[in-house]
Parts: sequence; C-alpha cells; structure tokens
Amino acid sequence: MKKTLLALAIFATTLGSAFAAAPEGLYVMTRYWPGSGLEIAAYGFHDGNVVVNPVSSGRTLDFAAERAAHPKEVGTYKIQGNQMIMVVNGSTHQSKMEPESTGCFGWDAGIFCPVQPFKSGTTLEGTYEGGASVGGGQVMSSTGITFNRDGTYSRESVGSASTHTADGKLSAGSIGSERGKYRIEGTALHMFPDGGKERVISTFPFDDGTKGPAPRRIYFSGAMLKRVR
Repeated sequence: MKKTLLALAIFATTLGSAFAAAPEGLYVMTRYWPGSGLEIAAYGFHDGNVVVNPVSSGRTLDFAAERAAHPKEVGTYKIQGNQMIMVVNGSTHQSKMEPESTGCFGWDAGIFCPVQPFKSGTTLEGTYEGGASVGGGQVMSSTGITFNRDGTYSRESVGSASTHTADGKLSAGSIGSERGKYRIEGTALHMFPDGGKERVISTFPFDDGTKGPAPRRIYFSGAMLKRVR
C-alpha cells in the first residue's frame, strides 16, 4: 500500500511539473468568446519574455526590435506551480496551464499549439482567403491575397460594420484592392504596396491536414487564410 501511494505521489509530482513546463518558441492561440466569435493570435515565448503577434525577421525573437515595432504587445511571463502569469501592456493575467495533445496547452480560456516560422527566403505561389468577425458579426472583414514566386502580390479586401440604434440597424462597408511586392522574414510578412507605405504583418505557415501544395494556410495577423488555388 505504501509503495502504491509513493508511486502515485511521484507520478503526480512528475505530471504537475510537466503541466507547468514553460512554453518556448512560437505558438498559435485560439480562443472562443461567446457573443464575439473566435480570436486567433500568435505568441512568441522565450526565456521569460513574450510577444503577441511577433514580427521578428529571424527564426528567433528579437525583443528589442519587437518593442520598437509594437511595445504594447511585448511583456513577460513566468511559471509558478501549475500557473502561468503573463504581464503585457501593464495587464496581468494568471491562469492554470492545462496539458493538451501534440505539445499544446490550455491557458486563460485559450488553446496554445506550437508552430514554426517560415524558412529564410521563402516565397509563396497561390491564392489565400479568409476573414475575421468581431462583436458577434458587428464588424467583419475578409481578404484574398494572391502571392507570386517573383515576390509580387495582389490583394482584395472587404470590410463591413453594423450597429443598432433606436431607429434601427445601420450598416457600412468598404472594398479595397492593391498590388505590390512582398518579402517574408521569419514571422514578418513585409508588404510594399504600389504607391503606399510598407506594412509588416505577423505570419507563419500552418498545416491543417488537407491535401495539396503547402502551406495549406497562412496566419495573417489575427486571421487564418486558407489556400483556395
């Protein structure tokens, strides 16, 4: 009996340690908010530092560059027991880490799964589409991007917003298109629209298990775009 209890205690201690293992590297986070919809974000973890939607040019995080680009999305994290405490933009979140399969873990109502950044010098060829919804559909956006091997792209985007007033429902929409050049460096998608300023989008490839040319999906700063051709 004592041996059984000792074995169970050792197992529980080992399991607890595994649950509280500090995350390391790039993760995709998905979280569903009732009434608002699905939230998707990228998180980069390294040595107590965390970045939301990282745009580093290498395969490792450059925290000085991240702070210069978007300081409000750079913070710290630490593990205490089976809890992870994260501080970003002066806001502290603490929650229990729950183990999931294939290296994933649950935390603060979200599921975090490890992903890999693009390889250096990656170019894409294909059309990707996707969108996002906020506030239960009150604000919606969709985008379609065709990437070419020669480093050029073309993009079509549609946005809409609606609100309820005492007199009824008001809606507004917008349609836009652009062409330009792009460059992928690590988790950074640099877009140079013709006649416009450079934009840097947080990105990484994602394999959804479907058949066809890779990558099947790409993360586009808060949205997951699916390859359609």
